[in-house]
Parts: sequence; C-alpha cells; structure tokens
Amino acid sequence: MTEKVKQDGLVPDMSRVLGQLISSVYLIGVLVLGAYALFFLSAGVSRDPSDWGTMGDYFGGLMNPVVSFATLVVAYAVWKQQREELRHTKVALEDQAKTAEQHRQEQRFFDLLNVYNRTLDSYTASVVEGRVLAGKEAVSTALKTLPSYLKYTLKHGFGQTANDQHLTQEFVAEEWMQRRDLREFTTYLRVVFRLLGEAEPLLGDQHRRYIALFQSQLSDDELCLIGILSWLDPSWKQEKQLLQKYCLLRHFPKGQLRQDLSQLLPPGIFEEKAPPC
Repeated sequence: MTEKVKQDGLVPDMSRVLGQLISSVYLIGVLVLGAYALFFLSAGVSRDPSDWGTMGDYFGGLMNPVVSFATLVVAYAVWKQQREELRHTKVALEDQAKTAEQHRQEQRFFDLLNVYNRTLDSYTASVVEGRVLAGKEAVSTALKTLPSYLKYTLKHGFGQTANDQHLTQEFVAEEWMQRRDLREFTTYLRVVFRLLGEAEPLLGDQHRRYIALFQSQLSDDELCLIGILSWLDPSWKQEKQLLQKYCLLRHFPKGQLRQDLSQLLPPGIFEEKAPPC
C-alpha cells in the first residue's frame, strides 16, 4: 500500500519529510548559533548567570517557532498519510467484500447445480443384465425402452406412420403422458427451471457464463427429455420463457422432431446462435 501511495503522489514519503525537516532545523540552529557567536561572543564569555539566561531566551525565542512549525508539518504529513492509508484500506475491504459476495453467489449456483445432479442421479433404471443404471444412463435407458412408435417420433417427429399408427401430436402426447417412468422426471424438470430462474438474481451480469457451463453438461437424451416434457405439460407455460431466454435447447438433436417442437414451444429455444455469455 505504501508503494501505491508513493506512486499516486498523494502522500509524501515520511522518511524524506523527516530527513528534510531535521536537516532544515539543524541548519537553522547552526545559523542562529553562528549569528550569536558573531555578534555577542566578541566581548568574551560572561560569568553572569543572567547573561546565560538571556542567551537561552535568545535561542528559545528563535528556535521554538522553528521546532513548532516542523512539528506541525510532521503532524500534518502523518495525518495525511494515515487518511490515505485508511482510504486504501477501505477500498481493499470493499474489494474483499465484493469478492466474498461473488464467491457466495457462485457457491449458491453450484449448490443448485449439485441439486440438479443429485436429482438426476436419483432416477434409476434396471437393464436386462440386472445392473441398475442411474443419472444420465437412466435417462438414456428410459428413452430407449419406449414403445417403438414413440421412439419413432424421436427420430422422425410427428405426422409419420409407425406400426399402422398415425403419429399426430395429440396421439403422441397422450401416449407419452401415460408413461409413468417419464412422468417421474417432472421433479427433474422442476430443478432445471429452478436453476435457470435463480441464475440471474444470484450471479447478475455473469449469469449467462454459468448457464453455458450448465448447458455444456446436458446430454442429447437430457435435451430430448427437457424439450418433450416442456411441450407435454401445460403447467410449465411460464417456465418455458427461461428455455427461450437462454436458448437452452439449441443443441437439441437435429431432425424432424426438433422442427416440430420449434413450432410448439416459444420461438428462440432452438436458435443456433446463443446470446453472448
């Protein structure tokens, strides 16, 4: 901080000030002593105590104002230096407070991210070999174990015909809603929307950077699940604006389903170019 003060030129270097003052007082003392010797010692050394008292008054009368002035200058320099150091200390404390607040906000966001991961990991799916899968693998398994005509929509979208069934939006929505294993992912979607909704209040101008971090962790199957569940459940009407705000599904697998859902969900959700993060 001292180096900073020196560079700013706002507070003098105390060692330099003291050195200059001491030299100045010393020089003035020498001049006063020399003047006294020049004008008064020609008569010889007096043995009268009153003459010595007069000499003391002489030196005191001339040097006391000089010493008092030097003391005042030192006191002012010390006060100015302390004031500037206090200002720098205040700035440093404010910076520390801002950094601590930023870390606190980031920690809350990552806490939400951990909640998301724990929620995802809470879903399990058993496979034929008897091994229990969880998290992203469970999502992938849930989509792979759909009836063939529902898996057909994932690849070809609506309006197609599979197994003699015309895959209209209404038919597909009804069939999807009957899938209990998919309805269980409602909590997962709620956590996704909570994370998106809390990002800006927690992180301010930096929130898009963290949303991009979250977005980079989403697999294609998770994106499919988010897109389909957002379309199926009308209770997510308000939350869908968050998908639009962050173009969350812009990495949704390309295909007819993406084009169909882009007509059913708010515009901008599937934009190729995301807002700057």
